[in-house]
Amino acid sequence: MARRRRAWRGLIPVGEVGTPRQVADVVLWLFSSASSYVNGQVIGVDGGFLAT
Repeated sequence: MARRRRAWRGLIPVGEVGTPRQVADVVLWLFSSASSYVNGQVIGVDGGFLAT
C-alpha cells in the first residue's frame, strides 16, 4: 500500500494526496457569494494531476 501511495504522489504535481478537508474547502467556496460570478466550469481539486 505504501508503495502505491508513493507512486501516486509522484504523479501529482504538488507532491501530496489531497485531504477531504481540501475538497470541502472548494465546495464551501462554491456555495459562498465569493464564487457568484463563476459558472459552467469544471473545477479540478486534484493537485494539478489533470493539468499534466
